[in-house]
Amino acid sequence: MKVIVYKNENDRLSVINPCYKDDMTDQEKDEYAEFIKNKDVPKQEDGSPTPSWIIDRNDLPSFKSVRNAWNINELGQIYFNRDKAIEIKKEQFRNLRKPLLEKLDVQFMRALEVGDTSTIQIVTQKKSELRDITSVDFSSYDTPQKLHEFIPNLLKT
Repeated sequence: MKVIVYKNENDRLSVINPCYKDDMTDQEKDEYAEFIKNKDVPKQEDGSPTPSWIIDRNDLPSFKSVRNAWNINELGQIYFNRDKAIEIKKEQFRNLRKPLLEKLDVQFMRALEVGDTSTIQIVTQKKSELRDITSVDFSSYDTPQKLHEFIPNLLKT
């Protein structure tokens, strides 16, 4: 099956999946994809057509978790933008650490109320480690698969 791809206004890869009828011939599917491309791919601000390509669905990247890190060049070739993927991963870490920090805030306040200085020190250290989680070294996570699977142990609960 064919899909239509283009770079949207947010500089991200967009995919349109035409709904083909089961009884369509290959030629009819190609013509239908071209029709959908002309109809549904947004125009640029100046009214000119947005560059778009009809490609085989199997040529799309398989990793959806970092889909916003996939980009497309002027030739319609899809590629992985590692810098974008790392930013997506850091945002995931921030979302995972938020409830952990909230729990530690409660522990900190309880320890503060009773004057438990050893617990205060432990909680302060854990909170510091969690705040530094986005500074992790990503150099060994050089493929979409590795980056997708990577979660620091500190965030695994």
